[in-house]
Amino acid sequence: MESARRKNAGEWEIMDYEIWMFRALRNRKLPVEMAGRPEWQYLRNALTEAIVLHTRILVEILLSRGGRPDDIQLKRLLPSFASDHLLRLKTEYGTRSEKNSPCWRFNKLLAHATTERSTCHDYSDAIRQLDPIIEQILAEVASVRPIP
Repeated sequence: MESARRKNAGEWEIMDYEIWMFRALRNRKLPVEMAGRPEWQYLRNALTEAIVLHTRILVEILLSRGGRPDDIQLKRLLPSFASDHLLRLKTEYGTRSEKNSPCWRFNKLLAHATTERSTCHDYSDAIRQLDPIIEQILAEVASVRPIP
């Protein structure tokens, strides 16, 4: 029982990290004075990619999409958790095969080396679309999660 508790604590720690990164990165911009510097473009791309990556990871946790035994899933952390916002997130996020959905874009245009990629892409509309739904779910999760 103790090892299960420790594993669960570790999963919550990872989820908390993903929440922190999602919130810390989503509204960040590089300082205007950097725009003329040679490293501006790759730093801007790196910031964009970090935002997308952590949003993607957090959504996958919330939707319990991972199928491997070591994937962190909300349904394993809070088996009785239910929210109408999860269905809304699932619909808005889309799937890997639903072209131009946030899921498809995050996977095809960033997370995987595909022929669909380019050297830059604006994901801000997808982040803005998902952000309020994610925050609603996170507020509900915070109200029922075990206290560490």
